[in-house]
Amino acid sequence: MIPSFSQAEELFSQNRFADSLEIIQKLLLEQPDQPTLLAFQALCWVRLKAYASAEGSLTKALRLDPNMDFAYFVRSNLELDRGNLKEAEKFIQSAIDLNPIQAEYYGIMALCLFHRHAPVELIRESARQGLQFDPSNNLCQNVLSMAEIRTGRIELATTIMDFNLEKHPSNTLSLATQGWNYLHQAQPQMALSFFEKALSKEPEQEWARLGYLQAQKCRFPGYRFWLVSMLKLSRLKPVKRFSLLGLAYLIPLFFGLTGKWTGLNSNIGMYILVSLIFMVWYVESALSFWLSFTQTGKSWMKSREVLRARVLCVALSLAMGLLILYTGLKAEIYGLAALGIFLFSIPLGLILQEDKQPRRKIGILILGALAICGVSFLLMYLKIIPAGVNNNFLNLLGQSYLGGILAYCLFLLLKK
Repeated sequence: MIPSFSQAEELFSQNRFADSLEIIQKLLLEQPDQPTLLAFQALCWVRLKAYASAEGSLTKALRLDPNMDFAYFVRSNLELDRGNLKEAEKFIQSAIDLNPIQAEYYGIMALCLFHRHAPVELIRESARQGLQFDPSNNLCQNVLSMAEIRTGRIELATTIMDFNLEKHPSNTLSLATQGWNYLHQAQPQMALSFFEKALSKEPEQEWARLGYLQAQKCRFPGYRFWLVSMLKLSRLKPVKRFSLLGLAYLIPLFFGLTGKWTGLNSNIGMYILVSLIFMVWYVESALSFWLSFTQTGKSWMKSREVLRARVLCVALSLAMGLLILYTGLKAEIYGLAALGIFLFSIPLGLILQEDKQPRRKIGILILGALAICGVSFLLMYLKIIPAGVNNNFLNLLGQSYLGGILAYCLFLLLKK
């Protein structure tokens, strides 16, 4: 008995992507040039993270039918998964132009806008356009809830997902989104129940997996406060967020730009910098380090996450030890060594994060190094620090980013 396309769709809706793909491949043996089957095959490949195979199927489908809106929709999903937001937005716009009454297309457009931190009004508009065609569309409601979270309207976001889960009680994306809504409200136990339910239905649900790990870390006193603070920071646009952190890192420049970490003012500057890095980097990496040795961590943490947590935790713990030695012995070499490790942890943390856009990471590191050089020359030009002064802070910060660029390029070469 030859399976039907509807069976493949049913299996896909149950997140059984490999089984759905198997049926599609059997159907393609009978109809190798059927564009709808090829596009659906590509969608299965996308869900299974086989991006090269998905691209091949889509190329063939669009060659057979250049005006196939579903193929452009799948291509947008592919680019979104790869992290190519501009490409994803371009392809989903093509799908909308060809078929402007598909709610799911507007949901993908809203998701693209959300990930590139477009104005919330644009995200809402796209999601609501989709809901006009299908008031219970799952993706549109999820993105609308995410948009409301970004504006700080957490209760409204939770209400949207309550309504959504009445219609889609088993949808893993909806369960994960509601879990994150409760994390934003500092209710990790409630969040955990939603994440566990989502992962029991779809273990590959990335949004739920990340939330589950964060909820587990909230078992430690104080982490809940840290997480809520970081989530509030994440609601800002990237430019504002990085500007805020950048200004915080520049605070030490106002406490002793004489080139030596000696004297009361310089000590204050270094301790402010170290406290900031400790808050932003060490708390999360230390708990991830602990989690990586538990059964939860072994089951749900990816190998790159384990590596990042262990490397950062060991490096920052070493820096903390050197800082204690510096405080006790007043030997400047320990203070500079601690500062160097703390500063290098910034590009190191970026390097060890999962790669979707390696060129973007190199760009960030290069811009960071150029910005540091620019600040150094500006301060000398304004005679805030004398020309030729060997400013340890600026030198160490610049070296950390330049070292990060070299380390990351080496990492990419070894990976290949």
